[in-house]
Amino acid sequence: MKAAPLFLSSFLLGLIIAGVYLLAHNPVSSRFPALVIPQDTATSSMEEVKIVRFNPAGQRQECFSMAAWRYYPDTETTVIDNPELLLYKNNLATWKIAAAEGIGYHSDTHRISMVTLQKNVHLLLLSEIETPLWQLETEVLHLSPKEAQTDALVTLNGPGKTMIKTQGAWADLVTGDIKLLHNVKGKYDLETF
Repeated sequence: MKAAPLFLSSFLLGLIIAGVYLLAHNPVSSRFPALVIPQDTATSSMEEVKIVRFNPAGQRQECFSMAAWRYYPDTETTVIDNPELLLYKNNLATWKIAAAEGIGYHSDTHRISMVTLQKNVHLLLLSEIETPLWQLETEVLHLSPKEAQTDALVTLNGPGKTMIKTQGAWADLVTGDIKLLHNVKGKYDLETF
């Protein structure tokens, strides 16, 4: 009886690890798949999932939690409800990424090759005391282990009363660099820089 939950946990962890590996070697491009919720029948699912990965030194590397996930084999997709990802450096959270839903797209090897977050997406760059420095809000975000990108309208809130709107943005999840892509407009609080 205990073999089934262990198998499902191992299956989910394997999907995520394989997807992270593949995404690291296939950076997000400007051509994204259409955002389509699968209409076929899910063959597996899980609720209230939390996965914590550690680096070789035993420090937290990432924490991925979700309300539920469902795998659809006919369309090779995994639908994720309320995904939240915390990325760590030196055991401190550096990024918090959350959305109402996510869709993992699988390659022909049944591994996740890209994750698209959608509906009320928040990407927060955190300070050393794990409080937000910059908060990016959008409706769609394409995610890989090392970067996040969107072509959608973005609102970026920063230090003080800084608020910037742009069409599209890119973030390096390793260095913390954020690039605003097109039609950048906003107000800047110069006292905070």
